[in-house]
Amino acid sequence: MVRIYIEKLKAFIVSNQFHYFVICLIVLLAVFLRLVAFSDYTNANSEWRQLYNNDLNRDYLIANHIVTYGETSFNGPDGYLGSVWVSPLYYYLLAAVVEINSNILVLGFFNVLL
Repeated sequence: MVRIYIEKLKAFIVSNQFHYFVICLIVLLAVFLRLVAFSDYTNANSEWRQLYNNDLNRDYLIANHIVTYGETSFNGPDGYLGSVWVSPLYYYLLAAVVEINSNILVLGFFNVLL
């Protein structure tokens, strides 16, 4: 079953090479621009400048709390819309990174890769 999908994908890419090239170019440009934006934070005199990014700061605090206290949750944190159900899977991924290296810059770089 998977083999059929892979063959169809290969046939689609071969028949639409220009579109494939444009999509690859857009993805590479997006990754480049995210890395440039990330380097603006890391070029500061200290890593505390990274804390100006409120979303990354909140994500780091939540992931660090999961690692430090070992608490698990079935709901992510509340947002601007109030108390709605948000999947905590993203924060568990970040907690794995914080477990490896508890540095906000490493977490920011992982967020760029995501």
